[in-house]
Amino acid sequence: MSSILQLYVELLLNIRTVTLFASLKSEHTDTTKAELSADGEAISLTHEGETATIRLPTRISGGGSATLTLPATPSKDLTLRMQLQEKSPGLLKLNERSENATPWSAGFLSDGEDGGISRWMDLPNENWAEMMDFWHCHKPDEHHLPDHKHEAGRDKGYAAANKLFAKVGVGYVDLSYILLTEVDCCGVQLNDRDISHTHQQQLVCKQCTATVGAVDERAEGWRLFKWSMAVTGQSSGVMKSYSMPKWISAQLLTLIENQGIRKFTVRSEPISALPATTLWVFSPDLSFSSSVDTDAREDPTRAMKVLWQPDLNQPHSSERTSGSQALDSQSLSMEELSLPKPAFEALIDTLTKSAQWLPASARKFQDWNVGLLKRFEENEID
Repeated sequence: MSSILQLYVELLLNIRTVTLFASLKSEHTDTTKAELSADGEAISLTHEGETATIRLPTRISGGGSATLTLPATPSKDLTLRMQLQEKSPGLLKLNERSENATPWSAGFLSDGEDGGISRWMDLPNENWAEMMDFWHCHKPDEHHLPDHKHEAGRDKGYAAANKLFAKVGVGYVDLSYILLTEVDCCGVQLNDRDISHTHQQQLVCKQCTATVGAVDERAEGWRLFKWSMAVTGQSSGVMKSYSMPKWISAQLLTLIENQGIRKFTVRSEPISALPATTLWVFSPDLSFSSSVDTDAREDPTRAMKVLWQPDLNQPHSSERTSGSQALDSQSLSMEELSLPKPAFEALIDTLTKSAQWLPASARKFQDWNVGLLKRFEENEID
């Protein structure tokens, strides 16, 4: 028998607010009760003889259990907002967490076991070549050399027109991939079934044939996606991997931090059967708990809240409603983001399935779908 009530609670740290959403199968009555636990770490809701308890993302001080006031008007959907004090217990730890913690930097990989790579180097971002043009018109640190011709040498990883080239024995580390030469990639091969010449040729695992990367013709190297890899932890000594949605969240957060844009047109490369998606990062950082259990989640969970829908600029999309137009008017800037096909399909699948964690009343905002993308936590990165 399915539950007659569903609970979801989220903490928006920037406005110091904890919001509880409850979805009931019948309108609440005088016998419906919401109670904060004595330790301030959970809320219980009782309705028609059934009680559901949910853990809060942060502890709320109160000095004993307290009955919360429900709305006076009977409803199947309840929303309770609790304002936190500036020094509420648990907020200090949340305030100190990193803005965008991501695993496997060049420094981390350099401290690992020797795997044939003698040097690891972090790439600043995908637009590093354009930034090089902005910073200087000469190659740095070689102005003193004779016959200086204002171009970078390939022996240091960049060449004419600020072009990056893969080097044997060097691993270039991006947020979502590692760039290596073909000879440094063990257990990886070209996808023989990939006969298209309109996109990057795909790389697959020799054993299971799963897609693990793509050929980077411009850099004359192979890109291995981090979400397709497992790396031995320095402290645990065991192989560890991370879910694809967290890597996508980190990529979106980097774009938000660098460009101040929260709205994206996300496309698949190569083209997927799924249409491009318009994605709006509504809340970049929140912590939530849900009464809907899943093996892949341990609450409270750090995430971002995302509004999404099929790309409205595509011919097959329906006309915009007045609600969409009002929301669109809040931001005129949009960034294009291309994801490898497996990542794009995983993004749509994750956003779709995450709606089950939300009460029915919180799954739509005007004509936008609402979804959650989990984020990396510092304490999970080894």
